[in-house]
Amino acid sequence: MDPNTLTLYTVAAGLSFSLSLVMVVFAYFQPDTRLIRSWAVAILVLAGGFFVSGIGPALPRWMTVIGTNMALLSAGPILYSGFAAYYEQREPLADRRGWAMVLLTAPAFWYWGLIEPNGNYRSVVFSLAIALTNLRTAWLLAGAAWRRVGGLPTWLLAILFGVAVAWMTARAGLLLVAEAPPANLRSANPTTWITVFWYIVLVSTMSVCAMWMEVSRYATAQQTASGSRGGAFGFIAYFHNKLFLLGSGVIVLIVGIAGVLGIAYANFHESEKARLIRTAELTNKAFVEQTIQVAGQIDTMLHLVRAFHQRSQSVAATNAYIESLNFDRSVIDNIYLISAAGVIIIAHDPAALGRSVTDRAYFPFHRDAPEDRIFISPVESGRVTGKFHFRITRRINNPDGSFGGLVLATVVPESFARHYRDFAIDAQNSAALLGTADHKLRARTPEPAAELWAKPVESPLWDALKRAPAGRYENISGVDGVLRTFVYERVANLPLVMVNGFSDNDLKNNIHGRMRWLIATTFIILCFTLLLALLLTIEAKRRDEQDRFMSMLSHELKTPMSVIRMALGIEGIPATIRDRIARAVGSMNAVIERCLQADKLRYGHVQPAPSPCRIADILDDLRAASAAPERLSIQMEDLPSLDTDVQLLRIILSNLIDNAVKYGVARGTVSIRGVLALHKKRPGIRIDIANRPGQAGMPDPRQVFGKYYRAPGAHGKTGSGLGLHISSGFAEKIGGWLRYRPTPDEVKFELWLPL
Repeated sequence: MDPNTLTLYTVAAGLSFSLSLVMVVFAYFQPDTRLIRSWAVAILVLAGGFFVSGIGPALPRWMTVIGTNMALLSAGPILYSGFAAYYEQREPLADRRGWAMVLLTAPAFWYWGLIEPNGNYRSVVFSLAIALTNLRTAWLLAGAAWRRVGGLPTWLLAILFGVAVAWMTARAGLLLVAEAPPANLRSANPTTWITVFWYIVLVSTMSVCAMWMEVSRYATAQQTASGSRGGAFGFIAYFHNKLFLLGSGVIVLIVGIAGVLGIAYANFHESEKARLIRTAELTNKAFVEQTIQVAGQIDTMLHLVRAFHQRSQSVAATNAYIESLNFDRSVIDNIYLISAAGVIIIAHDPAALGRSVTDRAYFPFHRDAPEDRIFISPVESGRVTGKFHFRITRRINNPDGSFGGLVLATVVPESFARHYRDFAIDAQNSAALLGTADHKLRARTPEPAAELWAKPVESPLWDALKRAPAGRYENISGVDGVLRTFVYERVANLPLVMVNGFSDNDLKNNIHGRMRWLIATTFIILCFTLLLALLLTIEAKRRDEQDRFMSMLSHELKTPMSVIRMALGIEGIPATIRDRIARAVGSMNAVIERCLQADKLRYGHVQPAPSPCRIADILDDLRAASAAPERLSIQMEDLPSLDTDVQLLRIILSNLIDNAVKYGVARGTVSIRGVLALHKKRPGIRIDIANRPGQAGMPDPRQVFGKYYRAPGAHGKTGSGLGLHISSGFAEKIGGWLRYRPTPDEVKFELWLPL
C-alpha cells in the first residue's frame, strides 16, 4: 500500500471517529435514540477499519488486508439492524443475513490478500459486498418511505443508500475491466483520494438525515405526550429539537469540511511531493551535466599543460603557456605544476613557490599509482592564500614512465554553489557535490561552516549508492539539521555524486500556498453556513416566542371570556344586550382559534389523524351549531363514508359556512351540495357551498386564500382574514383541495376530498 493511501485512510479514520463522537453526543442528549446509537457504533467501526489501514505497515498483513475489509463491511449489518429497530420501535437485533454476507467475503480476502495478492480483485469483492448490504438497507428505507414512515429524511436516506449501491456496483465493474497494474503494484489497494472524498460527503449527509429522523420522531412523541398537537409544550419541544438538529448538522458540516480539507491536504501533499521530486531529479541531472562539463574542461586543460611540459621540459615555457590559457578565474583559481619531489615549481603566487605538498592526499595518490587517473581532492584551505578550494590533479610521467610530478588546478567551490543557487526554487533547497571515496563535500549550497569541509558526511546516501547509481532518500542534514528529501546521481565515471534536496518545510509551504484558495473558499462557505444557521436560530427563536405568546394570549383571553359567559346567565341583563355580548365573545373566541390554527399550519404542526366519517353527519352537526340554521340548504346524495381527519374537515366546512352566512346577502340562502366527483381519475366527494354576495361584495380571486385577506366591504364585520387561508391549507393536508369558482351572481367554493 502506497503512503498516500495510508494518509487517506488515516484522514478517513479521523473523520469517522469525529462523526461517531457527534452521534454519541446526540444520543446522550436525545433519549431513546435507537437509530443514532447504531449509527454511532457503525461509524466507530468504520473509524477502526480505516485506522488499521492507516497504520498498516506496522501490523501483520493479514490484519490489514482481512481485518480492515471485514471491519468496513461490518458497518452494513449494524446500520440495517438500527433502521429496522427504528421503524419497528424495538431494540436492535442482530442482522444475521447481513453478518452472513460479511463472513462469506473472508475467503476471497484471504486468497487475494495473502495467497495470490491482487488489490483490484479484493476491491471488487469489497465493492460488491458493500453494494449488496446497502441495497438491503435502501430497500428497507424505501419501503418505510412508501408507507409514509419517517417523512422526508427517510426518502433522502433511501436515495443516498441507492446512490451508494450504484457507486459501488459501478466501481466493481470498472475494476474488473481495468487493465491489470504492474506486477510490483498488483497487491496495492486502488483506493484514491476521490473515493475517500465522496465517502466523507456521503457519510456526512447520511448522518444529518439520520439525526433529522430522530429529531422528527422525538418532537412528535413530545407533542403527543403534551396532550395537544399544538400546545405550548409541544411547540417548545419542537423548537428545541429543531435547534438541536440545526446545531448537530452544523457540527457534522464542520467535521465534514475538516475531513475534506484533510483529504485535499493529503492529495496536495502527494502531488506536490511528486512534483518536487521530479523537479529535484531534473535539476540534479542538470547539475550532473554541469559538473561533467566543468570537470571535463578542467581536465582538458590539465592534459594540455601536462603534454606541453612533457614536450618542452621547460618550467618557464610551461608557466608562460599556463598564463596564455586565459581560463575563467571565477571557476579555476590557478593551475600549478608540482615536481616529483612534491615541491611547487609553477604557481600564480610567488609565495607558494618552493612549498612542499607531500602531505596532501593527491600527492601520494599519484606517486604510488602509475595509472593515469583523475583525482578530485576534498575542499581544503590554501597555505598561502587561505582560500577554500578543492583540487583536480593529473600525474606526470617521465619518458621512462616513472613518476615525474603532477599538474593541479584549484577549483572554487563557490562557482558550483552559485550555479546551484540559480536553480534553487524554494528557500531551503539544498545541493551538494560529494566525493564517493572520502564522503566529503566538494561544493554545497547553502555553504557549510568552514570546519565541516574536512568532515565526512554521514548519510543514508552511501548505502543507497551501493544499491543503485541514482535514487532518493530522506535524511536530516548534518550541516543545518533540516529534514529533506534528497535525490542523488553518480557523476559519470568521476569519483563524485551529486545530491539535491528539498525540505519538509518547503513542501508544506508549497502545499499551504496551493491550499490558500481552497481554505479561503471553504471559509467563506462555512461563514455563510454559520450565518444562515444563526439566522435560522433567530427565526426559530422568534417563532417560538410567537407560539408561546399566542398560547399565552389564548389562555389569558379564554378565561375572562368564560367569566363573561357565566355572567350572561345572571338575571337582569336585557336579552338583546345578552345576545350581543354572546356574539362578541363567540367572535373573539373564533379569531383566537383561527390565529392558533394558522400558526399550526404555517409551522407544519398539523398532523392528520384519519378516521371513518360521513359528510352528512358533520353538516348536520354544523347546521345545529350555526347562528342561522334556517338559512342552510343542504342537499346530499347517498354519499359513502370517507377516511379523513374529522376535526380538520369540520374546521374547513365550519369556516366556509360561517363565511357564507356572515358575508352573504341578508337572510339569503346558503346552498350546500355534495356529489361524487372524479379528480384526475381518482374518485372522491365534492362539496359546493354557494351564496349570493352581500355588502362585502365578491372576493378577489387572486387573494381570496391569502393570509389576512378580507374584501374591502367586509371590514365592518368581526373577522381575522384567516378562515379561507386555513381551510385551503387544511384541505391539502387531508389530501384534497379547495377552489373558488364564482359565478356572475354567486360566491361559490368547491371542496374535493378523496375517497
